[in-house]
Parts: sequence; C-alpha cells; structure tokens
Amino acid sequence: MIINRVRMESAAGWYLGSIEFVEDEAQPYDRHSLYYPSEEWLKREFPRSISLKDAFDRGMARYKLR
Repeated sequence: MIINRVRMESAAGWYLGSIEFVEDEAQPYDRHSLYYPSEEWLKREFPRSISLKDAFDRGMARYKLR
C-alpha cells in the first residue's frame, strides 16, 4: 500500500512525498514537491497533505485489521 501527500522532513528541508507500506514495515517511496523551509509552509502550499504520524497510523492500522 502507498500513501500519498505525506509531509516529510530531510536534511534539505520539508517536502511532500509518498510512503510505501509492505507488511508491517514502512519506507519513503517518492518525493513529489520541491523542498520547503518549514512544515507550516508546506501545509499552506498543500492543504490536503497529511503528517508523517497520520500516514504511519493509517498504514499500520490497515495491517492490524488483518
């Protein structure tokens, strides 16, 4: 399963990306935006984005239901 529109942070700044869940493990999948100086700025640019915590909660909940 892949969850899109996830706000993530790296050494270069904040960006919008995807996370892939395989079984009970997660890893960054792709980067969809440029880098931004803060999460708040990224949220303003992409108001429908979700936090990394929300993405993990959604992804892990799906595997717990199995």
